[in-house]
Formats: sequence, C-alpha cells, structure tokens
Amino acid sequence: MHPTVLLLLFFGGLSLFGAVWWELIEHRFSLEFDREWWGALAPWREGEALRFVRILTEAGGPLPVAAATVLGALALIVAKRVREGLYLFASMGGALLLFGAVKHLVLRPRPVWRVIEQGGYSFPSGHATMAAALAVAVYVLIAPRIPSAWGRGLVAATLALWPLVIGASRVDLGVHYASDVLAGWGLGASWAALCALAFFHRQRSGQIL
Repeated sequence: MHPTVLLLLFFGGLSLFGAVWWELIEHRFSLEFDREWWGALAPWREGEALRFVRILTEAGGPLPVAAATVLGALALIVAKRVREGLYLFASMGGALLLFGAVKHLVLRPRPVWRVIEQGGYSFPSGHATMAAALAVAVYVLIAPRIPSAWGRGLVAATLALWPLVIGASRVDLGVHYASDVLAGWGLGASWAALCALAFFHRQRSGQIL
C-alpha cells in the first residue's frame, strides 16, 4: 500500500475512534445510535440465525485470532519473510494491548440487554479492534502480490467483510454497543496502518527489522 493511503487510513481510523469516544463523554455513555442498531438487528436473534451469529463471534474471539496470528507470523518467518512476520505480530499484538488498555481507561459497562453473559468492559469492542487490524494487516501483506487494481479492490472488499460481520455479531448478542464496534474498527485499522508505515519505512531504508 502507498504510504499516503496508509496515512489516510491511520488518521481516518484514529479520528473515528476519537469522535466516538468524545460522543460517549458528551452523552454520558448513552447514544440513540446504539439503541437503534440494537433494534435493527433483532431478526438475527432468533433460532438458526442466532446460532450462526454465535459461531461468528466465537471465530473472531481473542484465542482463535491470536492462534492464527502466531501461526501466520511463524510461517512468514520460516519462509524467510521475517519483516512481514514481525509486522503481522506487531499489528495484532499491539491491537490486543491497546483495546485492553482503553477498556480499563474508559470503564464503560456492557449493555444491560445482552443475550449472552460476558465480563469486562464494553468500550471499545476487542473483537472489532482485532478484526479490523487483521483485515488491514492481511491486505498490506498480500496487496503487493496482486497485479491488477481490480484484483486489489476485490480483495479489499472481501477482507472488509470480516470486521463488518464480527462487529455486527457483537452488537446482535448484546455484549457491545454499536459505538463500541465503530471505535474498535477505528482503533484496529489505525494501529495496523501505523505499523505498516513503520514497516514500509524500514523496508525502503534497507533495515532487516
């Protein structure tokens, strides 16, 4: 990805995260937007649809994502693509630390209408943060190997579906507000873009790490 695109993604994601956080402060954690999206997803809280949503949210959980990250990073390192392996690990590991730190800074309680029980704090959504970081990181790694702009656009659109469905699953299950998910998307994407900027800078300067 071109550094300009990464800069736009970094500042755009950071702005989204900051804007949502500011709105929460201004409205004391109560947003009409959150109630509207909780109601809009009601059809997905019944029968087979709910079972499917629970499978999605489990697939996007910290353990599966962490395992996939470690395996992917190790595979890249073994393939002598050390810089790329470290980039993947830094993107995902940093996103994990960031959302954990922010949760304990903001201390937003989880929704009272949750379908399943889950401890901890609500803002931002860790699932959404990790999903967005993963989508950006994977695109950064594979985009240079896709020759056509059309192909890169198709891959970007496909990868974007992952954070969308994971975020929607968290809202549908009532363990996060929609604003938590928006903030998570912004935080994860901006962090992965920042890591990519460091990655490209080191690559261009000829450094190994």
